[in-house]
Amino acid sequence: MSAGRDERATVLSGDIGLAAIVLWASGQFDTSSIADVLNVREDAVSRTLHMSRSLNDGKLTPARGAR
Repeated sequence: MSAGRDERATVLSGDIGLAAIVLWASGQFDTSSIADVLNVREDAVSRTLHMSRSLNDGKLTPARGAR
């Protein structure tokens, strides 16, 4: 763990966060596999996916036609 930083509260962002969401949405990967591929912690992957669903009314991606 980095000095002065609580890594347990990490949420993935940017390209890594998007990659986690895309890999999960493909249906081919579980959170452990995604964490291994992206070289991040599994809890960060899970937290990122949960946040994505929370922001999109329970869906992993925005509804088609949503603006």
